[in-house]
Order: sequence, then structure tokens, then C-alpha cells
Amino acid sequence: MEHFTLSTVLLVALLLSTGLVRSLPVDTGDDLGTIIFSSVLFRHGDRAPTGTYPNDIYNDEAKYWPRGYGQLSEIGEEQHFKQGSFFRKRYNHILPETYNVNDTYVRSSNIDRTLASARAHLAGLYPPTERNLAQPNINFQVIPIHTTDMVNDKELYNLSVPEWANSYYPQPLGNLFLLESFIAAAGTEELQRLSTGPLLKEIIANTLAKVNGTLSPDRGLYIYSAHDSNVVDLLQGLDVFNGILVPYASAVMIELRSKADEYFITVSYKNSTELDPHLLQLPGCDALCPLDSFVELTKPIIPDDLTTECAEEVVAGQEYHFEIPAAAILPEWEHCFQQPTVKDGRFHRISFTTKNHK
Repeated sequence: MEHFTLSTVLLVALLLSTGLVRSLPVDTGDDLGTIIFSSVLFRHGDRAPTGTYPNDIYNDEAKYWPRGYGQLSEIGEEQHFKQGSFFRKRYNHILPETYNVNDTYVRSSNIDRTLASARAHLAGLYPPTERNLAQPNINFQVIPIHTTDMVNDKELYNLSVPEWANSYYPQPLGNLFLLESFIAAAGTEELQRLSTGPLLKEIIANTLAKVNGTLSPDRGLYIYSAHDSNVVDLLQGLDVFNGILVPYASAVMIELRSKADEYFITVSYKNSTELDPHLLQLPGCDALCPLDSFVELTKPIIPDDLTTECAEEVVAGQEYHFEIPAAAILPEWEHCFQQPTVKDGRFHRISFTTKNHK
């Protein structure tokens, strides 16, 4: 078995080409049963850069970023309004038109752009009712958004880059950023337990409570407004990440469905405001995955005691394995990787052994 230093692993970023993606079936809802409960995790919408850099031709904040660095843009507002409108149609049978605390719960990271994205999303999900329209000064539904600390994301700019940067952006800079979110945060089972495990644990607990009739309040929808890194972590934890940077306002839906008196889980990825979501298939299960099978498949990345597991220290000589989408690996790099780690050959594994820091 070959061993690699962490610096060698960093080179893997150069292999993650955004053009190498297998096609996914569109989630049309046909023959998938009835959605009775859903957990939705989405990335915030288009935003201003979080700061400037030397010789930045867009460093006039008042001119180019009138809302301030890192803030949701008007484009981002529109993106999430469209996404919210899409989910209103998708979940209209489980969500009344008027907001009620017993129907929907919304949580956001404590960052302006995710809070604003949640607000724009809710404007589409809960459009004004006749009661709202009767109040001339309040033409929208006022909905609470809960917040909690989450890991801040580090993202790329969203303007045309200067000519000198064309050799670096979008590639390989995009792939280097993807490395941080994909490999560094959730490239191993141990890291998945710490990064996406807590959220997935909550989603599964709520889903099982819904089935058992113990979910209180008996809501139909949980919304999590977060960052691209959170979306990548979840997709990677479920072994369905395609190695592509997450577009603004992309959403992952983990939906509980009822069909023929049985319960199933579907995982769908809506990475465009204009297109239908893609239906994803977890390795080891059908796209319409029986609930019990879904719970069993995800057990390895569900933490038992997060405090204890986070306290574990990395020691010299410890071996780690990172899984990389096979479609993104160039032929000349094949010798660096071991054999595919899943039957359909979607992933390759690279290993390295930790060393003492000097």
C-alpha cells in the first residue's frame, strides 16, 4: 500500500474537473409514492465577495457591492424566491398556505447571507394570503428564522475576473477550494461523522419520529439555510457527491414517502432554479430507498457522542483514506490510487500516513 503526505493529497484538487459528471435522472415524482415529510438543506444565494485583495479592480465597495461585502445580492434574493416557489408547489399538500409553527421549522447559520436567503426563500414558500393583502403595510407573512453557529464558508467571487486571473480562475482555483470542502471536511468516514453526522442524525431522528407519531410539533418540513460546504458534506456523507462546486441556492431534499403502506426515503438535488431536481441513488439501495435500509446505510457516519469523538487527537503514524470521484481522475494519475472502493467504480481511494510536526 502506498502512503502519501498531506501535501501529496492536495494535488488531488487538480483532478476534480467540473466537466466530468455522470448524468442523473430527473426527479419527476413518478412512481415514488407520496411525500409526507421533508428535510431541506440549501446553500445561500448569489452574494458579494467577503472581502477584497491587492490590485482588485472591484474594490470600490460602494459602487460594486452596495449592500456590503458578503451580503446576499438581488440575484440571490430572486434565486431563493424561485426555489421557495418551487417548494410551495412540491409541498402544497403537506403545508397550509398560512404559516404555522406546527408546520414548518426554519434554521439558519448565523451569517447575514444565509439569514437573508432563508427570508427570500420563505417569501416564495409562503406568499401573501388574503389576510396579508388586507393589511396595506404588511404584504408578506412574518415567519421566524432560528439561528445557530455553523462553520463559515469560504467561497469564490461572482464577477467576471480580471484578464490576468484567467489562468487561475475558475480552474485550478475552483478545484483547490473544492478540496477544502470535499476532502478536508468530509473525505473520510471519521470526518463525515463530525461534519455532516450531527445534521443527518437530527434529520433521521425527526423522520423516524414522524413515522412513529411522536414528532412534536407534528411538522411537515424542516429547512436548513447554510453554505456550500454544508451541502458538499451531506452529499459526500451519503456517497452521492459528484465532485462539482455547489451552485448558489442549490438544495438537497431528504424526503419521507409513503407507498403501498410502506415508508421510503428519496434524496434529490436541485442545483438550478430553472430545472427539476435530480434524483440521487445511494450506493447499496434503490433510488426509492426503504426507510430501514436508509437508516442502516447511514449508521457508520452517525456520531454516538460528538463531544468525545471531537476530542480525539491525531497521532503520528495514523492512516487516513480519502475517496475521490473516479470520473474526475485523469488517466496519468491512476497509479496514485487504489482500486475502486464501491462496486459501481464511482470512487477511488488515496491513503496517507500522518507524520510528526516539526
